[in-house]
Amino acid sequence: MKIDHRFIFAEAAKHGWRNPSSGRPTSAREAGALFGAVDTQGTDPGDPQPGAGAPEAYHLDRVGEIELDLSTRYLIKGVLPSAGIGVIYGQPGSGKTWATLDMAFSVALGGLWQGHRTRQGAVVVIAAENAHNIRQRARIRLQREGLDPQTPIYVLYGGARMVNLSSNESLALMIERLVAIRPVLVVIDTLATAMVGDENSAQDMSAAIRGIKHIQHALGELESFVLVVHHSGKDESRGARGHSSLLGAVDVEILVKGDSYSVTVEGTKCRGGPLMEPLYLKLSVEEFARDEEGDPIDYVRLVPAPAQEGATTQLAAAFGEPQPANRVQPKGVNQRSLLACFYRMASPRHGVEGVPEGAMGAPLGELISAGAVGLVHVHSTGRNSREARQRQMAEQAVAKLVADGLLLQCGDWVLGA
Repeated sequence: MKIDHRFIFAEAAKHGWRNPSSGRPTSAREAGALFGAVDTQGTDPGDPQPGAGAPEAYHLDRVGEIELDLSTRYLIKGVLPSAGIGVIYGQPGSGKTWATLDMAFSVALGGLWQGHRTRQGAVVVIAAENAHNIRQRARIRLQREGLDPQTPIYVLYGGARMVNLSSNESLALMIERLVAIRPVLVVIDTLATAMVGDENSAQDMSAAIRGIKHIQHALGELESFVLVVHHSGKDESRGARGHSSLLGAVDVEILVKGDSYSVTVEGTKCRGGPLMEPLYLKLSVEEFARDEEGDPIDYVRLVPAPAQEGATTQLAAAFGEPQPANRVQPKGVNQRSLLACFYRMASPRHGVEGVPEGAMGAPLGELISAGAVGLVHVHSTGRNSREARQRQMAEQAVAKLVADGLLLQCGDWVLGA
């Protein structure tokens, strides 16, 4: 028999408990004695029993006796912790799958990911959609870079069964395959395909989150990270698509913005730590082979974009000026987002009155408009509409970047400082 609140209340009534309206134990001692009198005979034999060798359901530590752990725990330093769950999201075609595969290979190889150290270990990509495409992308990279075929990176995908995070049976079958490998990183691509129901429903999203957590717990809560690939809605500034319980559940949230050439990866949430600094990347594309009809099959990977060091570095180099090593960094998500937007928009300017020839710049109004749309997790306040609030915050972020010397305002233009 399982002991739940109904059982406890029934047993308590046998020992003198009454409804609050008619009286109940009034002291902690009386309450403790009352609940201590509950008869546990008939408890399910599978339940933990008190006594020697029984596992502790809960631990109670005095803070002064907790051993300090000063070790650095990370999977990708400054990006992903060693354990937890996260979401990486963006518009279709933004490059989020390329970014995720890039992380996966770096972890499997134990090398740097875009300048960030990694903890080497096995990686499994659960391809809930486009399994053939993901398998081919990974295989092409492995072969093109001459990597060891035994590199511990795997793709798990549905054969006779679809991937379903809400199904206990599906989860059990997936976990059976995963525990044999003990991956330090599990990627689920994508959440929309791996869950059942409406992603805007609290109930359906919660069921999917439970499935994700079940995978992470089965692999060891302190030993693995589950990263879910997801989409943003039409309004990218509203964050990842679907019910807000997803944002509350994850430890890390990463936004990917991009197109067929440039990709920006930036952190929008990191529980218990600083947000990752934005990465400004580009897609490097080269022909790998030809298909049976003679069309090219491409090898694609992410590499640092020319603006990775910042448009300010480009401008300083153009004028032969040294760049200080202790340059001020942008503060907060909004400033990083607006600076990333500037890097994407900036281009050499020629023949613009008041602007140095060849300077990297962008029109101020266009920068604010484009940057405002990219601000995430912005809510309306009072009489201000959400759009007005976004624009106000974008203007404030640009003003602060100019005040800190990260950008220069030249009339109606913004330039690299």
